[in-house]
Amino acid sequence: GAQGLAAMAVAMAARKMAGGGHARCEGGREEKPRRLMYWGAKSFGDEGVVSERLPKPCFLGGDKNIVSMSMSEHAGAACDERGRVWVWGDFLNKDIEEAKPAKIPGAAKKVACNDTHTYALLRGGGVVRWPHEDPSKTENVAIPSGLWGKIVGSGKVVDMQAAYSNFACVTSGGAAYAMGDGSKGQLGNGECSSSTTPQKMILPDKEKAKSVAVGKNHSVVLTQDGNVYACGANNLMQLGQAKEETIKQWKENEKDSSKMFSAVPLRIRPPAGCEGHVTAISAGIDFTAAIFQPEEGPAGVFTFGWGQMWQLGHSQPLHVSGPKTVKGVQGKKEWDDVKKRVIEIGVKKICCGDEHVLILYSNGSVASWGMNRFGQLGHPSNSPAKEPSLIMSVQQYRIGSIFAGANSSAAVLE
Repeated sequence: GAQGLAAMAVAMAARKMAGGGHARCEGGREEKPRRLMYWGAKSFGDEGVVSERLPKPCFLGGDKNIVSMSMSEHAGAACDERGRVWVWGDFLNKDIEEAKPAKIPGAAKKVACNDTHTYALLRGGGVVRWPHEDPSKTENVAIPSGLWGKIVGSGKVVDMQAAYSNFACVTSGGAAYAMGDGSKGQLGNGECSSSTTPQKMILPDKEKAKSVAVGKNHSVVLTQDGNVYACGANNLMQLGQAKEETIKQWKENEKDSSKMFSAVPLRIRPPAGCEGHVTAISAGIDFTAAIFQPEEGPAGVFTFGWGQMWQLGHSQPLHVSGPKTVKGVQGKKEWDDVKKRVIEIGVKKICCGDEHVLILYSNGSVASWGMNRFGQLGHPSNSPAKEPSLIMSVQQYRIGSIFAGANSSAAVLE
C-alpha cells in the first residue's frame, strides 16, 4: 500500500524529470531516445557467461521500434515494426549489440527461439524457421527452410511460441498445434511421443485457442473464453490441478509415472473470482504465470508449478500445485493527473524466463522476481527477488513492452 504508492510516486516524478527518455546534446539539440533496454546474460561462450546486471541501452533495429523479441540460452532474435528480423547468439559468435539482419521471405510480426531453431511468424500468417548455425560458420546464417505454416491446415497462424525443444502455434480457426519433444505428453495430442511436424492439441469442442505458452516439460493454452489448459509433465505440479494431497500421497504418486503427466490438456481452475477472466499466459522451465482481469479492480497475476527459484513470487521457494494469486503485484497505486486522485494500477503484460518473471504495469513501470544469477532481474545486486520488485533503473522511462529470455530481459520505451 504505502510502500507501493511511494515507489510509484518516485517513479512518476523521475519519469517527468527525464522527459520521457529523451536526452539533450551539446548546443541544446534533442537526441533520439534509445528505445531498447537490455540486461542479463548476453552470451555463453567458452570464456564464460557475459552479462549486464543493470538495463543498458541498445540500438538494435536502428530507428524502428522492436515489436517482438525472443532469447533462448544460446540464441536471440528480434523483429522491428518494419517486419525486419535481427539475429545474434553463440552460434554466430555475436551478442545482441552485434546482431545482424536475417533474410526471410516476407515481413515478420513475431519471432521465437528454442534450443535448435529460430522461428518467424510472417504478417501473412505463415511461419518460417532456420537452425542455429555452428559458431564457426559465422557468415552462414541459414535461409529459412520455407513456409510450412500451411501444414497446420485450419487457417493462418495468428500466434506462436517456441522454447527448449518445442514449438506451438494457434491458427485463425482457433486450433492449437505443437511439435517437438512429446515424451511427457507436452504436445497435447493424446500421445507421449515426439514429432517433427505440428500435431493438433486436443481441446474441448467448444473451446477455441487464443494463445500458447511453451515450458520445458509442459505446454499451456489460453482459450478465447479466457480459460487455461495445460498438458505434459506434472512431477513439479506444472499442470496446476491443485489436488488435495498430502506430501505423503504426492510421494506415493511419484512412484506411478502415469500420474505424473497428462498427454491431453487439462483445464486449470484459477483462484476464486478469476474463472474465465484470464487474459495472458507465459511459461518458464516448469512453471506458469498468467494475468487475470477480475470483474472489479485492476488486473492481477497468478502462478503455479515449480517454485524452487522463487519464480512464483510468493516469498517462499516452494512448488504450488494450483493457481495462486501473487499478492506482491496487488496494491500498487499512483496519482492520476487526469482523475486528480490516487488510483490502483494493474498488470498489462507478463513474460517468463527460465527462472524469472517480468511484469509491465499499466502505467509503464516494470517489476521482476525470481532467480538473478545473471542479472536478469535488472536489480543492483545478483540476489534473487522473492516477490515482485520494481526495476528502479528504468522507472524514469515509460515502458511500452517487455521481453524475458532464458536468462535475460529487455524493455522497449514508449
